[in-house]
Amino acid sequence: MYEEKLELNLIQGIVPIFNNDMQLTYTIDGLKGNDSFPDKNSIYLAKDVTCDNGITASFDNGTWGLVNISSSSDKIKCNVNFVTPSITNLSSVVKVGDYIKMTPYNLTNVYNIVPSELNLWRVIKINQDETFEVVSQHVSNNQVSFYGQDDYLKLIGTLNYISSLYMTSYTIKSRHMGFNGQIEYLDKEKVLFTNPPQILENPSDNSKEEIGGGDILYQNDVDLINNALGTLLATKKDNSNALYCLASRKYYYSNLSYYSWGVRMINEEGILNHNRVYAYDNEWGGFAAHKFDCSIRPILTIRKNLKAIGDGTSSNPYQI
Repeated sequence: MYEEKLELNLIQGIVPIFNNDMQLTYTIDGLKGNDSFPDKNSIYLAKDVTCDNGITASFDNGTWGLVNISSSSDKIKCNVNFVTPSITNLSSVVKVGDYIKMTPYNLTNVYNIVPSELNLWRVIKINQDETFEVVSQHVSNNQVSFYGQDDYLKLIGTLNYISSLYMTSYTIKSRHMGFNGQIEYLDKEKVLFTNPPQILENPSDNSKEEIGGGDILYQNDVDLINNALGTLLATKKDNSNALYCLASRKYYYSNLSYYSWGVRMINEEGILNHNRVYAYDNEWGGFAAHKFDCSIRPILTIRKNLKAIGDGTSSNPYQI
């Protein structure tokens, strides 16, 4: 409720007070502002927001409004700290490997994932149209669970949907790491959950993806991030090692006594691996579903012509 009113009034350039519920003040380069709140077309960039009574919030320079307000209190008073940006077109200076500070503000909590926790990103590719791609420096604290046939079928669609929740007004596209055009939702009637499935044995391309044979399209992002960052290893925000999913299915055939359908992932040592969610194991009595938990690592495409401050280092990331 507050966010919609706030964005509407700020675009009009008015210091808003809504039924005495919310009051905004502002500073520009450290100096207290006058009665005319900067509008969206001004040269300024909101750097941070401070609120009374321990309330936290962020300011989105794209929508020109408060986001991530931590309280629904009837009385909220915040100050927006605007600065004169040192960069008027981030695309003209950004380099592969640079750090970007950007906080997602989607409050949808699905699969126990909180998008706003991932606010530090690394540049992995600069596109010809001056947009650029970033991957989260960290992985989600909480994990997503996959279990059985149905989750194998919708694995990639699920990961891409969760990644879309990290979109902001600065982004134009999202994907989960590993996605490169795979089938997001497989048709169960076409997938060969059969015994024995030698037809799927050791697929070397994507020709058997539709019938459950997995894919090798993940390799594009693996190479992209290895080349850009020098490692696939990623930690949670507390710097503890964590395994994370790739948006890629893996079919593994050992012999007629054991074969499995699973998820490709990067383990705690930064090594490509996979884990089963459904398998046939003759020693354990045949077919069975298996549970696998993994963190999320989204990739976003950032718009061109964005204002920014910072220098792209880990200690002073670009802030848009």
